[in-house]
Amino acid sequence: TPYLLGPLSVDVRQLAAARSKLLATLPERCDAVLTASSRDLGAAVLPFPALASLHKAAAAIRDGEEANGEVVTDCKHAILKLAMVAGKRVAGNPSGVDWERLSDLLAMPLDWEAVTEPLRGALSSHLRRKSSTEPGAFVPAIRALAAAGRAARGITEELARHEFGAFDRMEGQTVAEVLLAVAESGTLLREVAERLKPPLLHRLPLPELVEIVAILGERGYGKKVRSALQTRVAVAGPGLAAVPPHSLLRLATAATHCPVIAECALGPVAMAAASVLHLWPLEGIPELMLVAATTTSPAASSGARRLFSRAAEAVMPRLHELQPAQLLRTVVAAGAAAAHCRPLLEAASQAATAALEAFVPEQVVLLTQGSLALGGQHPAMVRLLDFWVVYFNALVENSADRADGQPDSGLPADEVAQLVRLLALVAPGHEAVFGAAGARLRKVVGQLSSSGRSSILEAFPGGTGPAFEGKEELLRAVIEAEASSAENAAS
Repeated sequence: TPYLLGPLSVDVRQLAAARSKLLATLPERCDAVLTASSRDLGAAVLPFPALASLHKAAAAIRDGEEANGEVVTDCKHAILKLAMVAGKRVAGNPSGVDWERLSDLLAMPLDWEAVTEPLRGALSSHLRRKSSTEPGAFVPAIRALAAAGRAARGITEELARHEFGAFDRMEGQTVAEVLLAVAESGTLLREVAERLKPPLLHRLPLPELVEIVAILGERGYGKKVRSALQTRVAVAGPGLAAVPPHSLLRLATAATHCPVIAECALGPVAMAAASVLHLWPLEGIPELMLVAATTTSPAASSGARRLFSRAAEAVMPRLHELQPAQLLRTVVAAGAAAAHCRPLLEAASQAATAALEAFVPEQVVLLTQGSLALGGQHPAMVRLLDFWVVYFNALVENSADRADGQPDSGLPADEVAQLVRLLALVAPGHEAVFGAAGARLRKVVGQLSSSGRSSILEAFPGGTGPAFEGKEELLRAVIEAEASSAENAAS
């Protein structure tokens, strides 16, 4: 293992060559162990500590900055073979596991179907013999098992229940680490939720509690955390602002799936984040804004409004730092809360539309939707409208050169229809964009779903709305398609 990791004084090229040789020989050595009979398989041949150390070393090289494609492939092969040897050892002699390094063993990609039951039985016997295990000692092992998922559920449950039984001897921080590790593994979630009650609830540090509640909300146990939200999170005040941004964002995001979190915590989270938004990672701010703007119950709360106001102050001076995908999310988020942060929407839309070549058409659709609140005469919207004129005209021209029925890579017909419906509301006088989009729709009218046809009819109710060449032909084709669909459904 030391030769794999290498001392700092060794020449880098020599070290790389030595590593490659060792990595190449590891699978051969493992194969020799795998094919040996149980009688020949002695403890001195790659014992558990050596297997774990070699695995950690190979994983470190694989994940290192200097690893090239060949080295990464060698590492993956070596790791797989080491895991096969470890699995054979566990299945054949589970009581021989080095329990002090259990987390290292469990971090290996073992054949869980083969090792779970033997290892669980040996672990159960070990825990009965060593009832005085340090509280929280198995947290690293539970975390390692999270990657194995349901396949290793039996081992996770054994370790988790052992730790649950020692809660009265644990500090609050250790209790929180146990509950968080078990929740992240996806095991015993109901039991985790049931433990979020006094007096244990009040011993848990707030940052870990926020993470635990977020996980439970994500996994469908939101109703069981209402008390924890009401008595610890919602009333935390300034203490909530000290929770790491990634934890607050995770709790806020969970609110999109969990009405209880949306009701009890999203407003306080938005207010807390607003007070320290200058300390947040820039990319996290639009994510939180979008959740606050699109989750119904707290969207009009004082916390959400404060967040929108502070977001403009925090993000606008740093718009130039955003990558295109982050800038897109900022436009969408600010557009969803345009009534409260129009200056940010204007600035972000201007920045995004000044570099439209950085976005694919599907992203430009989102930019257009986010910028609608600016109105059709705003410079950012004008650039978007001009983009769509060029885009749709190019699609129509290219389709003329294609064989009949040959698909192209343009936007789906339903998305074009929805875009036309939205543009009809904010830019009804922009004849060029409707002419170009209409020409595209006439080419793909047969691909419209019922929803897409409805979008077209809503954009031009009774034939009214924006005028453009070919409008009557398009509407006639849509109406005929709708009637044909209705007849087919009736029959």
